[in-house]
Amino acid sequence: MTRHSRRWRIAAGAFALINVLGFFWAVAQREPMHAALHFGLLAAFGVFTAVRRSSLSGSDKSQVEPQAAQHLDHLQRALDGIALDVERIGESQRYAMKVLEERARASAQEKS
Repeated sequence: MTRHSRRWRIAAGAFALINVLGFFWAVAQREPMHAALHFGLLAAFGVFTAVRRSSLSGSDKSQVEPQAAQHLDHLQRALDGIALDVERIGESQRYAMKVLEERARASAQEKS
């Protein structure tokens, strides 16, 4: 393994770890846009890494293309699932805000 490759692996691992932790932190804080950003960065990083590996491997192109297509299909399904979850989180936040606003109006009217 060359020095450049070792640096790449360390940087890639740090980037992936930061985004995984950031994703879960954003979900815990109920920040769907923040979580979607971290997931998008992870997905883009995964695609970039897959393309980089396939270009550096020097293996037979006929083997790499089906693997890349399968990997991209898997990433697409995962991204669709996360997008659906983020949408649900946003809907629940809007509903919670609506309920809180209605309660605030009702208590303001009772005080009047």
